[in-house]
Amino acid sequence: YYKYVLRLPEDLLARDSADLDDEPSATRFGTAAHAAIARWRGLGTSDDLREVLSEELRAQDIEPDPESDTVRRLLGSILAFFKSDLWRDISASSPAWEKPIVLRHGDANFRGKVDLHAVAGDVLTVVDFKSAEVDAASARRRARQYALQLGVYARALQAVYRTRRVRTAVYFLHPSTSVEFDAQSVKVVSSLDAFLAAQAAPVSLAEPKHSCPGCAFRRICRC
Repeated sequence: YYKYVLRLPEDLLARDSADLDDEPSATRFGTAAHAAIARWRGLGTSDDLREVLSEELRAQDIEPDPESDTVRRLLGSILAFFKSDLWRDISASSPAWEKPIVLRHGDANFRGKVDLHAVAGDVLTVVDFKSAEVDAASARRRARQYALQLGVYARALQAVYRTRRVRTAVYFLHPSTSVEFDAQSVKVVSSLDAFLAAQAAPVSLAEPKHSCPGCAFRRICRC
């Protein structure tokens, strides 16, 4: 986003990115969970998954404790997805994992990586995993916060597969629940169009906001 949308100088990003490496532990656990899901893919036993997750945790500089509540919950959450109706619906459709995408709009390129997608007939399904903890009552509201992200993914993939219908879902690992919404609704499409147009327009630097002093990205932001 900072490189391709805000067009920050690449050397500035390279120099200052080291300051951002001290991610919160929760973020690193989430990164490990995403990687483990994409590697395991529901193939093998729960012991195989445990080994894959342990390797991905170590890759995030986290020494896994198989008896810890966090690791147990991650294992349970991943296993729950592969038993879900959502996975059963798409598992026979040669699902693709960690697909890099580029959506071009004007002079701007929007790049991302789609956690999981599949095409069955004329239907494209896009799934994004979220490791943030939510409760069942707030899951739908939280999922709406990712509508634009999945809208970008869906539009880029539709340009490839030329499907007429799109099914988008946010899967929360905690509490192991999926929330679907219509990425082709008038509200989502119009919001996405406005977002793309705004990001492709020349950057107009705003005055610093009151929250800027506490922002982890303040050293690479030109605002």
